[in-house]
Amino acid sequence: MVFKWNRSTLFWFVFILVCIVGFYFIAKLYVLDPLEEENGNLKKELDMQINYIEKSQSWQQTISTISEESLNALPIEKNNESMIRLIDRAKKESGINIDRVLVEEQPPNEESGVFEQLSYQLEGTAPTYDHFQQFVTNIEADKRLIESHEIKIDMLKDEKEVKFLLHFDAFYTPGLDLLHSNVTSDSMP
Repeated sequence: MVFKWNRSTLFWFVFILVCIVGFYFIAKLYVLDPLEEENGNLKKELDMQINYIEKSQSWQQTISTISEESLNALPIEKNNESMIRLIDRAKKESGINIDRVLVEEQPPNEESGVFEQLSYQLEGTAPTYDHFQQFVTNIEADKRLIESHEIKIDMLKDEKEVKFLLHFDAFYTPGLDLLHSNVTSDSMP
């Protein structure tokens, strides 16, 4: 049997071929790609959960030796509002002026492990160096775990007024919420 190609058969052949190819690309775009993306996200989440499970035994041993006061120094939530209240209270007690506050959320890295951090950068002026020193002391005296990175001071107006830049991090551990609740519930009578 010899098949003859005429215009109408060629047209229908090309039309059916274009429909098949079009259907493939539409299905890939709207069905397969989202499924592959969801699969990748689920694999990442599974890997993270496996990592938490592997580390949970060592964390359980570590956290069982930590007091409730120490756990409060390393909260499980960001508590940015409490840090802002702390900064405001320290500002009022020391009599300084804060011109600018920048807050940036830092994801965990190799060094910090499960700890996440909020980076604070404060710029302002203090009437004297003693006022500034009182402000820094009030910030660092808080029970929350805080690490200062950078302090820059410039003397203004007859070597009395101080312009400052203070950069510090406040840490928190969102991955320890279950362990935190276990320790605090075990410590209650």
